[in-house]
Amino acid sequence: MYDIMEAKWSEHPSADDTRAFREFEAIAGEKRILTKLLICRTRNRFPLPGGITAVPIDDEQLASRPV
Repeated sequence: MYDIMEAKWSEHPSADDTRAFREFEAIAGEKRILTKLLICRTRNRFPLPGGITAVPIDDEQLASRPV
């Protein structure tokens, strides 16, 4: 099972910024992915297409995740 994350410089990521997630899903299989997070400079969490969540770089839940 995978938690996948990608970082982008954007404050306003769009569906175009999620290409790598789709490529990984094609290889690993969607059912094997638990969480999809796009870490970016946004102020608040918000959903993106494909079950991806955009999260701010200083997100408390992100900071508390085990490595």
